[in-house]
Amino acid sequence: MFMNRMTKFGLVFFISALPLGANAKKSIAGTTQERTWTGTLTEVNAQDNTLRGRRWLPVKTFIAGEHCAISPVDKKNAGLSDLHAGEKVKIQYQNVQGVRVADRIIVQAMRFAGTVQEVDRNDGLLTLKEGVSRMTFRLAPGCEVTRWDGRQGALADVRSGDNITVTYELPEGSPVAYRVCDENETFVGTISSINLPDHTVNASEGPSANKEFTLAHGCQIVINGKERNALHHLDLGRQYMFTYQ
Repeated sequence: MFMNRMTKFGLVFFISALPLGANAKKSIAGTTQERTWTGTLTEVNAQDNTLRGRRWLPVKTFIAGEHCAISPVDKKNAGLSDLHAGEKVKIQYQNVQGVRVADRIIVQAMRFAGTVQEVDRNDGLLTLKEGVSRMTFRLAPGCEVTRWDGRQGALADVRSGDNITVTYELPEGSPVAYRVCDENETFVGTISSINLPDHTVNASEGPSANKEFTLAHGCQIVINGKERNALHHLDLGRQYMFTYQ
């Protein structure tokens, strides 16, 4: 009786072990499966080809593979040294024996759309505001500026009150603009009439060029470098530049 019990127990043990071995083989075979992780870089070490990032609380470590492709925002060919802490990235990797080996690292550019509050052309700084959010960007060398008509422009074309979209990154935690897109048209004309109740202004560039503008809520009025917020600060017969959509 004792031997029978032992035999039955042994059969149960080995039969139960078979699925475990099968699962282990599947796990080993799945170590080369491509995976994707998205988060913010916290550390980049180009000397030992490692980088660390965080999406929530846990910090994950990756090793850049021998042929790892790196795609930043501002250039085509790049190396690990072109990445910086604070950048948001998407990493495609494989889990090889518990080590995350990156095959491709894609920097995901962030965008901020708002109204230009201040332009510092000497230091290359641009301050935007959208609602209660306010951000100041440092323009990267070679920052692309696209005018409202699609032509290439410069920081000199960006003026206070413009509605623009900035494409930026956060190298070392500070926002750096790589692309600036001006979404406005401009019109220079002399004010011929002001309708305070309707918040409208008529301005003419000449005998045949006359436009009516409706002032948006929070429209910025700048006179002699000072910001105003009411139509009554405008003067009939005086020339102004209108930025509009």
